[in-house]
Amino acid sequence: MKSILQSMKPQYCELIARGIKEYELRKTKPNIPTPFKVHIYETKDKKFINMAVYEPNNNIKFEHAPGKVIAEYICDEMIEWTEDMRPPVPLSKICLSYSQIRKYGGNKTLYLWHISDLKIHDKSKELSEFQRACNHENCGKCKRPIIEKLSCTAGLNRPPQSWCYVEGLQE
Repeated sequence: MKSILQSMKPQYCELIARGIKEYELRKTKPNIPTPFKVHIYETKDKKFINMAVYEPNNNIKFEHAPGKVIAEYICDEMIEWTEDMRPPVPLSKICLSYSQIRKYGGNKTLYLWHISDLKIHDKSKELSEFQRACNHENCGKCKRPIIEKLSCTAGLNRPPQSWCYVEGLQE
């Protein structure tokens, strides 16, 4: 089953873990129906390395792990939004100001990914444990020409700029 690997800055990972950020704002959306699973990759930032464990009110333990997959959630709703429309949810649930949204979106259509059923991993996961979903027709893991450099079954070695399709954990 296809799922998503989403890169996210450490400050937003923490806001999600604390239950404050309920929607993730993106310029694009996947072509799979909701609900779908999203794995959160925490981007690297020297300020957040070795930060203490955070214990929010809902008893979820959270420790920053830049460069690792730290959690997963279910995106159960996707809201399309253009900035000329009234915000479909309070901006406090997005954890961005209107000026930040305007700067990011550039007056284009944006998508709000609703975060539900969050699970923080007890032990963060490596990117190499995930593999990019194959887009080749008639793929049998994988029958594309040998001259291509990457195998569909190879684990990821770099995070996506925003998000990418993945096929879950390798066994």
